Amino acid sequence: MGKLFSVLKYIKGYWSYASLNIAFNVLFSILSVFSIALIIPFMDLLFKTDNQFY
Repeated sequence: MGKLFSVLKYIKGYWSYASLNIAFNVLFSILSVFSIALIIPFMDLLFKTDNQFY
């Protein structure tokens, strides 16, 4: 844990960039989950297997 705090002293001037990086990574993760959730119905339409013949 002491090594972590020794590294953190080097990012004093970059706290805003680090916080924006974390915020945008969280936003990307949330939007990725929604995009996967929206693709699932279209995949069901494309690869739907029915026993009926047309």
